[in-house]
Amino acid sequence: MSKPLEHWLSQLGEKDLEARLEAIRALGEMGTEAEAAIPALAELLRDERCEVWTAVTAALCNIGSAAIPALIGLLRDKEAKVRDAARYSLIAMRLDAKSAIPLLTELFRDKEKESRIAAAYVLEAMGSEARPAIPALTELLSDQEADVRLAAAETLENMGVEGQAIIPVLIELLRHEERSNGFHAADLLGQMGLRAEAAIPTLIELLRDKEGYVREAATEALWAMGPNAKAAIPGLLELLKADVRTEVVRTLGMIGPAAIPPLTELLKHDEWEVRKAAVYALGTMGAEAKAIVSAITELSGDDGWQVRHAVAEALGKIGPEATAAIPTITELLGDEDHEVRAAAVLALARLCPETIDDAVSGFSKCLEHEYWNVRCEAAISLGKIGPGAKAAIPALKKALRDVDEDVREAAAEALTNIEWGRK
Repeated sequence: MSKPLEHWLSQLGEKDLEARLEAIRALGEMGTEAEAAIPALAELLRDERCEVWTAVTAALCNIGSAAIPALIGLLRDKEAKVRDAARYSLIAMRLDAKSAIPLLTELFRDKEKESRIAAAYVLEAMGSEARPAIPALTELLSDQEADVRLAAAETLENMGVEGQAIIPVLIELLRHEERSNGFHAADLLGQMGLRAEAAIPTLIELLRDKEGYVREAATEALWAMGPNAKAAIPGLLELLKADVRTEVVRTLGMIGPAAIPPLTELLKHDEWEVRKAAVYALGTMGAEAKAIVSAITELSGDDGWQVRHAVAEALGKIGPEATAAIPTITELLGDEDHEVRAAAVLALARLCPETIDDAVSGFSKCLEHEYWNVRCEAAISLGKIGPGAKAAIPALKKALRDVDEDVREAAAEALTNIEWGRK
């Protein structure tokens, strides 16, 4: 005979972890019959042990919608971990929009900004069912706290709301003194893509802002917009003169073929970091960068091993259009740096598929190298080859027992890529 509700409620007070977990699970299995246990279960979200509040979340989900008011009430709690646990519990539940939305939007008037933020993110998780909350979320865009405005903007964006109301808020946040807010806003603008095209002129203006963190956030947003931001090329080049930053070069690379001429000029830059970033940026364009293969190969003798590594990797990404560079890549096989040699082997395998078996054999042997970083790089390289590296599976499985954690993780990821066809 199953034990009564009162028994499990009493057992919730046990300090022993297993006893407490048993009671939580039993109450969850009772479903709606355990509604009277909701306050006690919700209180256990204060438990320091993640096993407890994970079990509580599952139990409250099984009990159902009667738990929603208690959980929404906990979004007001002064302890961050309790608010977070309540938020995750609400997100895990299938919320009834009609009953949940009024309670959540009521939290937008709470004096604590954390409660307002938590309510916004719960609505975001509800997706299209939370659309009746759009007017309240739109009002929240005017909140006095930047974090709250950002949460409202993100929620509205993920609901698919048109960007006219969101874009001005995000642009203002790019200037915010809290850098994380600026970068988060930049990421959202980039995520909006063409829908945020109207922001590009303002972003270009911000490239000349007196504050470095504002210029950096604007650059990040333009990077996320990719080819849509080609009008920003002159501004980015001007910024490069003042701030020699690889982020600017990276953004030029994301813009695509329109940025090839300035990137080609940057291959001659005095700073090796800029040369390296320019090579990588050109490599991301693949075959579209075929016209400048010779300019890239000229850097194969660069003093910086990082630049030589970038050369090998970029030529491999350009692919068959870079076959004229095979002699250069072959020379890099004898480079003094092991990472450059590994990149050269991968590049050669991409350009000359018949060399893949030799590459796999070489990397497999490197899994036994005395230095952990060489073993790790070998595992990563085998993962990049993908299904063509099946011969290395035994060596990689052995590497799962390597003394170094990074090597073990790299070997596990490589096996996944090889066995599931990922690259």
